[in-house]
Amino acid sequence: MFRPWYQMSGNWWIAIIIMASGKLLSQSQWNSSGCGSSRPTLDRIMIDACAPYEPDEYFIFHTGSQPFNPTGGLSIQVNVTSSPYVSDGWGSNPSALADLNQSSGCGEDLFLDPFVAPYNGTIPPYSNVLAFVQHNPDFGGSVSGLCGEGGVFVLFGNFSHSFASSMFGNTCTDCTRNIKVELGSCSYDIVYEPEDLNGGNGAYISGSGSSVNYGNAGSCRPVFHHFSATPEPALNREEVVICANDDVVSGGFIVSNGNQFTTWYTDPDDPPIHRGSIFNPPLSLFPVPIDGEVATRTLYVVNVNGGRPGGAVPISLITQPAPPASDISLRCYPDVSCGVCEGENVDLAIELQETYGNELQIQLSDGSNYFSYSFSGEGMHELEM
Repeated sequence: MFRPWYQMSGNWWIAIIIMASGKLLSQSQWNSSGCGSSRPTLDRIMIDACAPYEPDEYFIFHTGSQPFNPTGGLSIQVNVTSSPYVSDGWGSNPSALADLNQSSGCGEDLFLDPFVAPYNGTIPPYSNVLAFVQHNPDFGGSVSGLCGEGGVFVLFGNFSHSFASSMFGNTCTDCTRNIKVELGSCSYDIVYEPEDLNGGNGAYISGSGSSVNYGNAGSCRPVFHHFSATPEPALNREEVVICANDDVVSGGFIVSNGNQFTTWYTDPDDPPIHRGSIFNPPLSLFPVPIDGEVATRTLYVVNVNGGRPGGAVPISLITQPAPPASDISLRCYPDVSCGVCEGENVDLAIELQETYGNELQIQLSDGSNYFSYSFSGEGMHELEM
């Protein structure tokens, strides 16, 4: 059995202290409680940020299979000798968000505000979240090259202190710092050692089991959890067809792998016309036939998971023109002019042209009785009275 004390002689003792990398064994810890696949997961904490005086400190987490409301459910606390530094109130900062999106260089907004429609304060399942601990971070790092992330929700916290300009400690010798993070019912209790931070600005910590990893992100560039690509919509149909004189639309579209954020467009570059996995197009969206020609309008549907849109799938609204009266004629046999004598029997038939697959309904009367008929398909149809 190994003993750290070694007796030399007499009453002289020499203490042999177990060393690792030139110092006491690591005291760093990354402990979690109440977490799981349905709960959010803490990914990393940017300890040594890039802006002067470091107002742009942040942490990154991703949601699990359940949505997450940061209001009242999210907090981060650094336990210091005087009193804790806390950020536990979260909101929007449109100006800072616009700056991030402009800096990203993406064609569409990469960074999203979870407090506006359609999210209205609830972060969807399987989302990446960038949380600045202060409301005005004046981010001094880089967000270029992140367009492939598809969508990242951004929170702005309420940490403020009359003396300290930053929340985390990145300098001290032979000391530790304790950070506690609450993500709903999932909590993290972290101990890190500032002298182990790696490389100055951009130094961050992350977890590996119960151990703390020390790394450095150049220019404080955030790195996010990798989710699988958002799938294209799986539709029950590719088109809805009506007749020009229909006053109701029969049938609609259903996306079997969609959700409440599945989005429908008349043009992918325009604002959406509908959200949800079911869409029953109104008559007003159907095109009007011109010169008796079938009219088609193309719409688009996109699945959105965690703010990340997938590929757009085209769908069609088709309007078939109603057959004009000139294309409907009543034929008699043997006299096609229907000139008959009293008491003479006659066979009646109706000839249809250019019906475009629609059903035609007519009503005839012999003066005292009415007879209703339904026909579909072009050609001659006999009438029985």
